[in-house]
Amino acid sequence: MDNEFRLNENDYYSFVIIPPSGTEAIKWRVRKWVVWSTLSAIGVVILAVIISVVFATRSTIKITNYEQLRQDVVKQDVQLKRYQNDIQGIRKALQKLIEREEEMEKTLGPKRKKKRRRSKKKTSWRNRKINRTFRTIARTSAPIDQKIDDQLESIKAELVTSERHIRKMYRRLENYKERFASTPSIMPVYGRILSDYGWRVHPKSGKMQFHKGVDIPSWVGAPVKATADGVVEFAGWAGGYGWLIIIGHEYGYRSLYAHLSEILISTGQPLQKGQIIGKIGETGITTGPHIHYEIRRWSRSVSPNKHLKLDLFTATTRLW
Repeated sequence: MDNEFRLNENDYYSFVIIPPSGTEAIKWRVRKWVVWSTLSAIGVVILAVIISVVFATRSTIKITNYEQLRQDVVKQDVQLKRYQNDIQGIRKALQKLIEREEEMEKTLGPKRKKKRRRSKKKTSWRNRKINRTFRTIARTSAPIDQKIDDQLESIKAELVTSERHIRKMYRRLENYKERFASTPSIMPVYGRILSDYGWRVHPKSGKMQFHKGVDIPSWVGAPVKATADGVVEFAGWAGGYGWLIIIGHEYGYRSLYAHLSEILISTGQPLQKGQIIGKIGETGITTGPHIHYEIRRWSRSVSPNKHLKLDLFTATTRLW
């Protein structure tokens, strides 16, 4: 009977608390399964708390990252829309540049027949092409950044074309400037034309005679200018022409300045447009102080009227 109620020491843990005052120690026994169950429960609770903290921390980080990502996406969308607006502005500026470029090409280009003016201005084919390209890109389902890239590529292509055209026009303009410098285009002396180019009654002989130049009256000693770059081919006395200067120019031109009172240059001397070459006189067959001015091209006389008071752009329309 005593053995049945005797405690099995292997089934218990004994705990002893000894107070510092030296009083009787406190002892108690606890079954092992209770201790381990309690420790297990505490471990489960601690593990659950750790897992909860970790999960909450990760969730907080995810929420924070998501919010940051959302803000970044919103900022990116705003920036992309701003880029799109900027690209639209660049496109309009490019189209205006193309219009100016085409106007310049028409000015510098070959002479064309005049067409009837239309009430509505026609859009150039290059600008129509740009508009068509942008509409096509806008209708695609591509992301907005891809659309922006495509729009930029189309603008780059048109800029390359414009650059090529502008270089071509620049070379043409340089050629025009060189040609204009060698083309008679200014008044040899300030004044009005007294006797024009063509048939007239000669003031001395009274007979009908073809006048190969124009007569511009002025005072004796008034300066006479070379009307284009060139080289002096003749400077001396020429009978009825009096003191005469002949200047050879490029492109088959020659200019003649007759009835001078004084010659200030010499044969073979290179000249620039506007350079003073002599002075007004009344030498040779003349009725008063004036200059007889002729222009010849390929040894044939031409009317000086269309070669007077020109600039670069009027020369392109009147002469070339």
